[in-house]
Amino acid sequence: MTYAEAPPSSGYDVPEADKDRIMYSSIEIHGVTVMLMDYPSGTPVVIGDNISPTITSTDMDEIRRLFDALGAGGEVGMELQQMFYSDLYGMVTDRFGVNWQLVHDSGKC
Repeated sequence: MTYAEAPPSSGYDVPEADKDRIMYSSIEIHGVTVMLMDYPSGTPVVIGDNISPTITSTDMDEIRRLFDALGAGGEVGMELQQMFYSDLYGMVTDRFGVNWQLVHDSGKC
């Protein structure tokens, strides 16, 4: 899914520079789902923290637990909240500088 393909109900106003960038992509490798995305334009890229592992679970309590654990001593980038593709999504940078995304598998994507 490109940023331009996000549903209008998402409330995301897509800048022209981002329309062809990847908002959501996944590939399964040996039973493990790897999710990939392009950051929106204007997002600073720092070599070393320019990846963002994503954890997906069908258990909302587990998403909350992991979010809190990863955020301990780190920094919240986006509080856990409902998005058009998930009932619970958030971003957190852990104390080591790794940017994590946590997604409740709501069956929306």
